[in-house]
Amino acid sequence: MLADQFIRIGGYIASLPDDQWVKEIVGWESHTWASLQIAIEKYATGAKSIDPYADSYIKAPETDGEKALCAKQRMKKSGGFVNINVFALSFVYAFSVFIVTMDIVLLRFLIYLSRFRRMRTLGPRIERWIQDGVLQLQRRAFESSRQGTWRSLEKEVPITARRETLEDLPRGEFQRLLKNAGRNCVRSCAGSG
Repeated sequence: MLADQFIRIGGYIASLPDDQWVKEIVGWESHTWASLQIAIEKYATGAKSIDPYADSYIKAPETDGEKALCAKQRMKKSGGFVNINVFALSFVYAFSVFIVTMDIVLLRFLIYLSRFRRMRTLGPRIERWIQDGVLQLQRRAFESSRQGTWRSLEKEVPITARRETLEDLPRGEFQRLLKNAGRNCVRSCAGSG
């Protein structure tokens, strides 16, 4: 256990941090995953990689199917550790960054384009997209419960006019507003299509 590092002379623990149980659970999880990885590697590389005398108790493959199966199992024993595929990791990371960047930039780019005369048909759709965003729906829920004086209503993130502290929304108010927004979107999308 990680708490063993807190043991003082005499075998007692003066005190533990409040989040010690979290550290212990994370340590157990790490140990379990590492053990599982080692077990899979040992199974794939075979008993002979651990025990040089394994031939005395290992049954060799006899049928053609068993031999073919053994030939398909491949895992190199590379000094006790296995390298990760750096290309795959880099590709996944780059693709994730691309998707997140597109998500952040796309709306702002379309808003910028809608200011020009050629993109006037895009403007109302972008306006609905902004007004049906979660923060705008939350603003509408607060307005319906008569809370807050709001500005920047046309932006993605509406803010209160003064640094107002808002009370919790009445139970179900936000869900009711989400349902209404969904119905409005269906009506407006059907009307524009």
